[in-house]
Amino acid sequence: MRSIIEETKFRDDLGKLGIDPKRLDQLLEGIVLTVATKPDIYPEVPGKPALRRLRVRPFPGLKCLNIWFSFDNESVRFLEIDVMDDL
Repeated sequence: MRSIIEETKFRDDLGKLGIDPKRLDQLLEGIVLTVATKPDIYPEVPGKPALRRLRVRPFPGLKCLNIWFSFDNESVRFLEIDVMDDL
């Protein structure tokens, strides 16, 4: 299983979301296992094959989030997180 590395930008973005930190930890806890073991199931960003996007439908009342990440054989790097634009 790959290790998860949260880049500084990702941690800064988390703080700006205005979501209770405990809820964010619960959210991330739920996706880490899948991302660490099967990161290639998430789509590549067109034109940037090293970049992937994970869409997260967190909790009722919260908008969907995008987690932008890259990976190699040893680790997954969470690069950024942002609120998904309305569809």
